[in-house]
Amino acid sequence: MANKYDIFISYRRKDAGDKAEHLKDLLEPYYKKRISFDRENLTGKFNVQLIERIDSVKDFLLVIGKNSFCYMDKDRSDESVAFYNELTSLSQEDFARRIDELGPDVNIDYVRIEIGRALRRKDIHIIPIVPERTESYNFATLNLPSDIAGIKTYEAVFYSDSPDALFKDVLPKVRKHMKSNADIVVNKALFSFMALLLVAFMVSALWMCYQDRQKKRAESQRVGMMVHLQEKYAHYGLNFYNNDTISIGQMRAIDDILGNMQDVIPDTLQMGIFEVTISQWNGIMKLPYNPSDSLMPKTNVSYGDCLAFVEGLYELTKIEFELPTEEDWEYAAQGGESPDGTIYAGSNDPDEVAWYRKTAQGIAHKCDGGYKNPNGCGLYNMSGNVGELCFNTFDKDAVEGKALSQKVVKGGNYSSSAYDIKVASRASIDENDRSNNKVGLRLAIRLNQ
Repeated sequence: MANKYDIFISYRRKDAGDKAEHLKDLLEPYYKKRISFDRENLTGKFNVQLIERIDSVKDFLLVIGKNSFCYMDKDRSDESVAFYNELTSLSQEDFARRIDELGPDVNIDYVRIEIGRALRRKDIHIIPIVPERTESYNFATLNLPSDIAGIKTYEAVFYSDSPDALFKDVLPKVRKHMKSNADIVVNKALFSFMALLLVAFMVSALWMCYQDRQKKRAESQRVGMMVHLQEKYAHYGLNFYNNDTISIGQMRAIDDILGNMQDVIPDTLQMGIFEVTISQWNGIMKLPYNPSDSLMPKTNVSYGDCLAFVEGLYELTKIEFELPTEEDWEYAAQGGESPDGTIYAGSNDPDEVAWYRKTAQGIAHKCDGGYKNPNGCGLYNMSGNVGELCFNTFDKDAVEGKALSQKVVKGGNYSSSAYDIKVASRASIDENDRSNNKVGLRLAIRLNQ
């Protein structure tokens, strides 16, 4: 299939051939295979196909040098002008026939024919590309034959003929005047950038889809867990009331807390088997924590913090959690409805049930009791490990002053003596103090209120 040419480059080989070929190479990336450039015609015979191209292209580029138009008087004669007017006015078929009639030996100016043929078209865009004006050369005043003199009326693109000038500087000027639409040229750097941009977009889209699936999966898991826990703890009246903010972490903490409540008085009072752990507290309060500390007792909390924790649990579950009273605590520590009469919570030997000064090595231990035994109600660490805040004011008769801010602490702690971890022993702490790492809490639920 023949090329569809949009651009024709006309030139004289003897003094403008290098510039014309350079221009063709500069234009080629923008107009691939759409430029007619007669590079190979060295036979002297005119390629009549060039006439067909001139008749169909959009842009006619004439590249000339200072010596391209050296016409003598005979070239400007009426006879010469008439001859060339005849050739340029012929149809393509008649032109081919006339050239054959004239034969190869006739002296014909083929560039003059190309220019004349282009000048006869009204819809072609002609762009002369000529040397800059100097004292010895001025394109506008060239004495041309009348059949091609009209070329001077077209707006020219000028180039410097200085050896130091870069001919490629004419490219943007030429393209600015052309009618032909350029191909979309994408250089390697831009192509690489676009490819990376496309990859980034695809990765982003895939990541968003993945995130959306994960979000839907997490929401499905969250709703499923809500239903499961409400069924599991229906006897507490647990109801999340279509809570759309409760997290899976909070529900896990609630499951852990409720799953470790133990009867002290059946159908009346329950208390946590363990002291409140870091994972339970931080899970409910949406605080980060080290998983290795999850079973350690929560300390460094004030009495007010403990009430806020209890209130937070109620907002999530609608279950009336509370801090035990001192009386409730002692009742549970002694074994509940079947008191064992022991000095410590579950034994007369503190080493069996308590982490205290003798056994704890100066640190708190996990709330699951470790190697220590529970008491008669199945509760661990009622004696030792960390002290446990109770609801009561330490001085039951206090009515004013600082005494009202002192709250009861039961059970002693890991640095207490054996005497201070007895069930009957009691200590106090200011309700605003949260700097003590030896005091925590145990939860209670008062049923059928």
